[in-house]
Amino acid sequence: MHRLMKTNYRNAVVTLAIGEPAKSIGELTHPTMELYAERTKSDFVAIETNAVNFEHPKFEKFQLYDLLEAYDRVFFLDNDIIVMPNCPDVFRLVPRQDFGAFFDSEDAVNNEEDIPEWRNEEILYFQDKYGDINWRNDHFNSGVMLLSKEHREIVSYKNPIHRGKRFVDQTQINYNFQKNGYSYYDLGPKFNYLLALGKSKRLFKNRFNNHILHYAGFEHFYRDESLYDRIKVDVKLMYRLESVLSA
Repeated sequence: MHRLMKTNYRNAVVTLAIGEPAKSIGELTHPTMELYAERTKSDFVAIETNAVNFEHPKFEKFQLYDLLEAYDRVFFLDNDIIVMPNCPDVFRLVPRQDFGAFFDSEDAVNNEEDIPEWRNEEILYFQDKYGDINWRNDHFNSGVMLLSKEHREIVSYKNPIHRGKRFVDQTQINYNFQKNGYSYYDLGPKFNYLLALGKSKRLFKNRFNNHILHYAGFEHFYRDESLYDRIKVDVKLMYRLESVLSA
């Protein structure tokens, strides 16, 4: 089910790479995650096979429910993510009782104008179909999440799960979080820098000033570029920048 880097830590850095295209991207991104796991004294786990088997491979993210039996805390990172060498230790930064993510609320910094519209549309759609829980904002991107054992219900597949209108797995995960009323720590945009959104030159230019670079939506906004090639170039640039700073 899972590819482990180590097996002797209480925390894990986890990603999801199912299918050959995802595994190709992972060949570029996973080494940055493995180095982060090593620095934070965590296992590295790559989910590479199906177990949830619900509609879309993204729902295999719900295998975190099982991993939280083995680990005290898991830091989940989407496969299309680069972890910068200077990324702080989230296991130390975030109190154990808090769920950690970048909350894309109405006053969040670095939003592009179309994203709040997408988020609000999704929140209303999902509650109309599956029950109003008085959720109006405080939406987080599920590509970067820190969960403790206490947060397992956020990623439970023991209860019915549903696909969102636009965000596939993300809306169900947000819904579960809101329904259970967990406390949270807003990691902010530096820990989930969505540099492709809105094809923003500002976001793209400033990408290396952040801790975690997330290429979600890259092929939607940059239809003339390859996600694989872009990440390959940026990984090389990242290591070159690190070697200059360390010299």
